[in-house]
Amino acid sequence: FMLVHHDGSCHPCVSHLCEKLSKKTVTVKKNKTVSVKITGKAKAVKNVYTNTKIAKITSKNTAATLKIKGLKKGSTTLKVKVNGVVLKLKVKVK
Repeated sequence: FMLVHHDGSCHPCVSHLCEKLSKKTVTVKKNKTVSVKITGKAKAVKNVYTNTKIAKITSKNTAATLKIKGLKKGSTTLKVKVNGVVLKLKVKVK
């Protein structure tokens, strides 16, 4: 498995080099927050939202831990760009 970055460089996907989220799916209650860690060497984190009416990321763009706040009941997929790699997180708000 090769990981290709936005700058065109690629390297073998080794666990300490690959950016991943600690969870692929989270459930959060309305008006509460949940944390998800970014593994790997996260230098630049950019939020790419899918549906901000359901849930949003409240942590800073330089954080190694994402804080997701539930806003309204429903489901959405949040996308986060970490070092040029887009990571998806499914969020269910109860």
